[in-house]
Order: sequence, then structure tokens, then C-alpha cells
Amino acid sequence: MVTQLTEQERYRLNNDLLQLSRRTSGDRGVDFCTTKGVDATDINFGNEQLARQLNNIWAVDGQCKKSLVFVLSTNDHRLYYSVDKHTPIYVFSDVYI
Repeated sequence: MVTQLTEQERYRLNNDLLQLSRRTSGDRGVDFCTTKGVDATDINFGNEQLARQLNNIWAVDGQCKKSLVFVLSTNDHRLYYSVDKHTPIYVFSDVYI
């Protein structure tokens, strides 16, 4: 069974992902990457392996390595993710609160 998000749910998810960068950015740092927030992307199919592959292929944040890719599987209804090496772990509380 495939469940589609409503227009309101899609809007909220998109808005939350757009706000993630703002909420995770810092105001003090010695360079751009220190103050830059996390960039997030959401895909509504696939699995954990796809999340890792897309994060590597797309290079969402090639400069600072602060990206987060979510993959929502339509097969098993699980949420998978992949993070770049400089993505701070606290971003998950910012997304899910």
C-alpha cells in the first residue's frame, strides 16, 4: 500500500527542511563552513543504500560536508538517512521536534 502525503503535509515537510539550514547555522565562526547550517533533502522512495548513494552522488554540500538526505521508503514505510562527515548529530532534534 502506498500512502501519499497531503498537500498540507508536503508543505510542512518542505518548510521544515528549508528551515533546517537556518536553525542549524551559527553566528560565530572563523570561516563559512563553521557558520553554515545543514542542507537537507527528502526522497520518497528507496532504502538506506539509496540514501548513501544519493548523498555521495548529489554532493548536496560539497564544500562544507554538512548535508542530510532523507529517504522515505514506500515499500516498508521506514525513514532512512545519510549524513555527510561534518553534519552535527543534533540536527535530528531540530528536524523531529
